[in-house]
Amino acid sequence: MVHVGACSQYCQRDASGLYFTACTYNGITYRPITTRMRPEDIYRCGDRVCQATESCGMRNTPASCRLDCGEC
Repeated sequence: MVHVGACSQYCQRDASGLYFTACTYNGITYRPITTRMRPEDIYRCGDRVCQATESCGMRNTPASCRLDCGEC
């Protein structure tokens, strides 16, 4: 799985606006999967912990989190 951006950028909501019915990326339409996560299980670059989903680097994104994982 790769983060490509906000769901609102790629997905269409149902008539009630509560969930997404389809997501299109690179011209391919997918059926979305709805999940629920606890806030404490969401890792963020800048929380001072280098989690398995983060890597060292020069920026402050999950793929390059200098704040948590240091420079490469």
